Amino acid sequence: MALLPGFEYDIFISYRHNDNRSGWVTEFVNALQEELASTIKEPITIYFDKNPHDGLLETHNVDKSLEGKLKCLIFIPIISQTYCDTKSFAWQYEFVAFNKMAIKGTPLSFGEGSGVRSFGRYIKLINGNVASRILPIKIHDLDAEDKTILENELGGVLRAVEFIFKSSGVNRPLLSHEDHPHDNLNKTFYRDQINKVANAVKEIVSSLKNPSSISIQTTGNQQPLTRSQPNFNRRSILITSLLIIIATAGFLFPKLFSTEEDKVIDKSIAVLPFTDISEAHDQAFFSDGMMVEILDHLFKIKDLRIIPRNSTLLYKDSTKPLKEIATELGVGHLIQGSVRRAGNKVKISVALVEGSTEKSLWQHTYEDDITEVSRIFAIQSDVASKIAIELKAQITPDVKKRIEAIPTQNQEAYDLFLKGRKESSEFWYDNNTTHVKAGIIYLNKAVALDSNFSDAFTALGVCYWWLAEYAPDFTPDYYRQSREYLNKAIALDPHSGWAYSQLAVNQYHNDWDKKAASQSLKKAMELNPSDITINNIMFWFCLHLQNCDSMQVTLDKLKELEPGDYHTYEVYVIMCRGQDRELQAVSPPENFLGGGDLRVELERLMILKKYEEVLAKMDLYKSFAPEVLFLELKGEVLGETGKKEEALEIIQKLEVLSKTQHIRPVRFAIIYMAIGDENKAYGYLEKSIEERGLWPHVLPYYAPFYRKRNDPRFQAFMKRTWVN
Repeated sequence: MALLPGFEYDIFISYRHNDNRSGWVTEFVNALQEELASTIKEPITIYFDKNPHDGLLETHNVDKSLEGKLKCLIFIPIISQTYCDTKSFAWQYEFVAFNKMAIKGTPLSFGEGSGVRSFGRYIKLINGNVASRILPIKIHDLDAEDKTILENELGGVLRAVEFIFKSSGVNRPLLSHEDHPHDNLNKTFYRDQINKVANAVKEIVSSLKNPSSISIQTTGNQQPLTRSQPNFNRRSILITSLLIIIATAGFLFPKLFSTEEDKVIDKSIAVLPFTDISEAHDQAFFSDGMMVEILDHLFKIKDLRIIPRNSTLLYKDSTKPLKEIATELGVGHLIQGSVRRAGNKVKISVALVEGSTEKSLWQHTYEDDITEVSRIFAIQSDVASKIAIELKAQITPDVKKRIEAIPTQNQEAYDLFLKGRKESSEFWYDNNTTHVKAGIIYLNKAVALDSNFSDAFTALGVCYWWLAEYAPDFTPDYYRQSREYLNKAIALDPHSGWAYSQLAVNQYHNDWDKKAASQSLKKAMELNPSDITINNIMFWFCLHLQNCDSMQVTLDKLKELEPGDYHTYEVYVIMCRGQDRELQAVSPPENFLGGGDLRVELERLMILKKYEEVLAKMDLYKSFAPEVLFLELKGEVLGETGKKEEALEIIQKLEVLSKTQHIRPVRFAIIYMAIGDENKAYGYLEKSIEERGLWPHVLPYYAPFYRKRNDPRFQAFMKRTWVN
């Protein structure tokens, strides 16, 4: 029960679930309760949900009980690096909801003859100063973008009590027991900051209880107007009564007073494949390029949740209703477009469609002469910007500058880049690396025409990495070429999230350099925060580091970015294998779409030790999987089920194949370890180290090696897979 009638609690604590994984918020609440008990005579009630909702609720239904709990005297948000996420529950249904409620005011009557007061967001303190009933606690320094979002909602400058420990390169919450508090550049002590919060609460509570204080606030963006107790003549009573009726109605019947700005906008989007409607139908590379470039721009906007290209490609030429597609992809909006090109004349039509109603929210047709290639990029950036504006997404000046950047001034080089990227990506449909080599030919021509074309160098880096991983004619030189092209791309464009993410893959996967990889991946995440591919790479990196907490955080982000995607399920399966956990938190995708899905399903069955079911599905897997991958998996299963002779036959088949194509030594090592021949397994592992083909980030999660995770020999071997 709160100190004043009409309120549920004195204090409501709002926070993101991730910020309490270490127990920081729980400890803060406990410390604050102790301090309040020695600061304020009356008991103070605090609402603190130990299991908060986090992430955007799929149904958008708010727990009705929360509406009552938000009727508190003071709202304390724990402002962290993740709190200012407009898609999260804490932001939408706690912070924004309380702010709107406070702006409208909470009218209360205090007995006959005592008058009526309305508490707004701002109140006049007993000492004459003005304070907000929102009392922020900062545990991190914020990015400029997050600070802008926060201050836009508050309608003014953020004023907070800081619990931040800062030193060179450090930005973390201040802990209750710091070994060396004076090392903190802020020179703050945890107990002192707790006392500041308690004193601020005492000031606000005392002023709210004082009948002479009154605050009137007309909008959320105006400074509060304060005045002393009024004379309640007939006119003032009438006006006050009307204000009470309006405010009460606004609280009880918010739909009557809602505006377009009050609505929570679903900022999830899927960009469907653009249609080539050119007469010769020879511009698929160009229409695909338009789709990918617009998608890449949208990835840069932190507010948006973007479905990646691999999921939307399934709807190329689909006749399904848009409403059904939006439902299947789990998004609120779709972008569809078409391209007609004849020479340098283009006609590009784009529309933003509301998924639930199929209503067009924004559409435009661009007709242009692209003799100057900059016109293409102007169209792409305009589409991304218009969509962001329509969905009220925040575009920072830095993101705006990156969206409007011109990658190349050479039209022919750009066409060659698009052709090279499209051709090389065909590899994923039939596992034939000749597509990659054909793509490299186009890309080399592109950089020959424009030696400053960063994206083309990034694409070359990716292609050579694919060759290093999958080409039958493997040579370690492919890794070197990949790294050189990616470093060249970053030197030309230090703001390429794509290049940084691919370089990180090289650094941890092949260089085994976790320090360099961490720096590259952090940069990629900063540049393209909504890119699911980069978040996927982050998961594998955390897996390599055996950082279980970070793996879970990244998995949560992947589930938010693309719920139901089999890649998200794949990372969950791998994590469960590594932690020996039950497969229960994430369900498999409802519809298996291809070979990748089945491989994940087979991995799941292996974790559950349902080997006979795996063997029963092997023929189906063989029908589309590359022969080497099929033999490796079957050999592992046979070894795990004690069928040693059959497993050795698989090894013989791999040895025959190795005479005509490169087969990674680690594939032999997995099967030998499965049948219990450790010496031969380690012999092949040594060969893997020589060619940097070990996959050290996933090796411990294969069942035969997972059993050896505590074996001194295996632990000593794994230590050799790190440079630093």
